[in-house]
Amino acid sequence: MNNSLLPVGSSLLEVAAAEALASLSDVPVPLRELWSPERCPVKLLPYLAWAWSVDRWDMDWPESTKRVSIKMSMFVHKHKGTIGAIRRVVEPFGYLIRVINGGKPMMSPALSGWILASWKRVSPRPPIKN
Repeated sequence: MNNSLLPVGSSLLEVAAAEALASLSDVPVPLRELWSPERCPVKLLPYLAWAWSVDRWDMDWPESTKRVSIKMSMFVHKHKGTIGAIRRVVEPFGYLIRVINGGKPMMSPALSGWILASWKRVSPRPPIKN
């Protein structure tokens, strides 16, 4: 009995391709190793870094640095935009941040003047109004 799903009138090329690909499912694919920063083969680390959305990557880094940057990617993305993450980025350059949380909506009268003054310093064009 033939286990092929090909129709009866298949061409020789289709039959040959089906026979060649029949054993493809027997090829081991070590997914756990490929997705692990510790066990992934070195030549595949750039692809793993891309898959994990590593923000900064340099092919000249040593292997250990590449593996650590992939491991830290999840932590970085979980904390991006938080106050702690902003501090970790800014403080090594000698700057401090001050978070103003008035517990009010963004454009409340208490904050709107400060925000508008900051906006005018950054953008020469006036903000868009509805």
